[in-house]
This record gives sequence, structure tokens and C-alpha cells, in this order.
Amino acid sequence: MSQLEVFRRMHNDHAQVLDGIAALERLIVAPDEMTRSVVPVHEAVALLARQFGTHMRAEEEALFPALIEALPEARSLVAPLTIEHETLRWMLAGLARTLAKPRTPDRDERLSVEIRDIVDLLRVHIRKEEAMVFGVAERVLRARDLERIGRSFECESPTERKECER
Repeated sequence: MSQLEVFRRMHNDHAQVLDGIAALERLIVAPDEMTRSVVPVHEAVALLARQFGTHMRAEEEALFPALIEALPEARSLVAPLTIEHETLRWMLAGLARTLAKPRTPDRDERLSVEIRDIVDLLRVHIRKEEAMVFGVAERVLRARDLERIGRSFECESPTERKECER
């Protein structure tokens, strides 16, 4: 994967997530839609789970370490993003648990609050990565680092990851 393709993939992943959370936001704005069908919420949660499993993992296992190796000062950029990844995973798990509960007005209200919280953090998080990390990484990473990062974004399962690390 070329440098252009690696960063295009990361930007595309972010665009997919932003589209998914926009759909969630529309449900919050029109709560009657959410009470009629939670299928769009389930679909958005599944999308986020896939992206968290591939995109965030690739950042943590490949992009962030390569960036810190190339530019040790980048540690201060990466550390808060890694913490946000953990927070987002925790929030997504909570959202999935709330979604699995029987439908009640209290559960629907809680669901709306949890959706708003994860949407807000994801938007800020993506802006930080796009503005700070990707821009720096594009300038300082070597071709071999980018190849490894590109492979890590393509590997979803633990078995595939072992193959991709070779």
C-alpha cells in the first residue's frame, strides 16, 4: 500500500464512522424514529465495533509506535488518543448493553444520552487524529513503516494479523 493509499484508507475509515454517527444523531433528533425501530442503532453499533476492531487496533499496533519511533516527541500526541480509544471502546460496550435491554422510556432516554456522548467524543477524536497525527505521520514515516501500517489496516482477525506481521 502506498503512502497515499494508507492515509486515504485512514481518512475513508473516519468518513465511514462519521456517516454512521450522523445516522445515530438523526435518530436522537427524531426520537420517534428510534422508538419505531432500533435497527439503525444496531447497524451503527456494528459498524463502530468493526472500525474499533480494525482501525483503532492498527493505529495502536502500527501507526502510533512507528510515529513515536520516527519522532519521539509525538508521544504527547499519541498518549491522549490511546486513552480515548479505550474510553470509546468502553462507551461502545455500554451502548451495546443498553441497546440489549428491554425497551422502556428510561432505556430509550439512556440510549439517547449514550449515543450523544459517544458521537461527541468520536467527532473530537477524529478531528485530533486528522489534524495532528496524520499530518505529522505523512511527513515523518518511512516507506517500510507505511507498508506495515497499510497491512495492519487490512488484517481483521488475530490469524490475519499474524500473517500480516510477516
